[in-house]
Amino acid sequence: MKHHYYILPIICLVFSSCDDHSANARIIALEAQANQMSALLQTQDATLKEYNSNNDAKLKAINSSLREMSSQHTSLVKEVMFPDPKFTMVDLRDKGFTWIDTSSGKLLIAFDDTVQFVDGYRIKFRLGNPSSATLSGIKVVFKYGVAAPSPIGGDLDNWSKGLKTKELTFTESLQPGAWTKLEAVIAPAKTEELGYVSLRIQADTAALRSP
Repeated sequence: MKHHYYILPIICLVFSSCDDHSANARIIALEAQANQMSALLQTQDATLKEYNSNNDAKLKAINSSLREMSSQHTSLVKEVMFPDPKFTMVDLRDKGFTWIDTSSGKLLIAFDDTVQFVDGYRIKFRLGNPSSATLSGIKVVFKYGVAAPSPIGGDLDNWSKGLKTKELTFTESLQPGAWTKLEAVIAPAKTEELGYVSLRIQADTAALRSP
């Protein structure tokens, strides 16, 4: 009967050892899974950073190329549309005034009316002389054509070659500090050929009052 007193503690010790071993095994397995997840997350994070870095580099390269293309197109538009700095683009529909640079200084131009006339258009406008000199021998060169195409994808070279010019000489003198009414007939010209208009003004003589 004495041997029975030692059986229960031994059995409990055995089962306790088994439970500890099983728990440790589960902990080790969970730690391994956690380490695997951590390594996977680190790999994904590194991949994401590399992806973002590559995309940032590509976006910067694309933006740089777009800026360069835009600059080239802007230069091309200026070169094609305004090859002569003395030409100023104007809007015939604008009822305000525009400053025009000439060899005799700055003048003002304002358009009053544009009406169809035979195979072209009659343009009524005024030239303002803000200087103190009387300007004579006025020459106005109109350059006109269809509206300019888009600077991106448009054929600016052919468009520029299709522009027409009309040079007119006026007998009227531009009095100092005053507006002078003038008329010009632009022909031949269709309606769509007045989509773009630029002009250059020249005065052959400038006279000041004697002291």
